[in-house]
Parts: sequence; C-alpha cells; structure tokens
Amino acid sequence: MSKKKRQHYIPKVILKKFLENKTYFNLYNKKYNKFEIKGVSNSMFNEYFYEHFEFPKNEVEDLLSEREKLYGELIEKIINKEKITLEDFNLLLEFRHVTYYRSNEFHGFHSYKKNKRRK
Repeated sequence: MSKKKRQHYIPKVILKKFLENKTYFNLYNKKYNKFEIKGVSNSMFNEYFYEHFEFPKNEVEDLLSEREKLYGELIEKIINKEKITLEDFNLLLEFRHVTYYRSNEFHGFHSYKKNKRRK
C-alpha cells in the first residue's frame, strides 16, 4: 500500500464530473481573482489531510478511497436515471454524511468551537 500524500477533501469521483474534454476544469482562485486550469489530481487536496496520530498512515484515506468506488457507481446510476434500491439510498445517505464531514463548513465549525473553548 503506497503512502498517499495528496488527500482530496472533494472526492475525485465528483471532480471528474466537471472535467472538460476529460482532462481539466476551470477553477476560480479567489486570492488572485482569476481562473486556473486544473486537473483532478492537482486540485481540491491538502497534503496528508486525513492523517491522525491514532491511526496508521493513510488508513482514513484508504477507507475513503474504497467507499468512493461505490459512491461513483451510485452517482452514475442517478445520472442515468436508473432506479435505486434501498441499499443504494442508504449508500447515498452515507455519501452525504461523509461529504459533509470533509467539507470546509464542518472543519470551520469544528475549529470555531475549539477556539471558543480556549477563550
């Protein structure tokens, strides 16, 4: 198992849906007030984003990668307007929760609560 340094906070399975010509997408950089051409592998990641001292290196990243394969299949079903099962629906709920916990909104709220306690 290789060590994954780039850990995406927006799943690659989602980023791939925004590609133009299957290679890139335009990403707006607020800091520099301009659009940049980005690919899936070089966007929406932080180095070792999911690492935690209590878990072996890449354990969380590997788990997310496994689940994302299933999420990707489900997303295709939904895009193709196929009927989903109860199991699919439960997977969709899981995907929604996992995506929320990966979001800036969640991390920002968590940081806010932590900083508030310090005061």
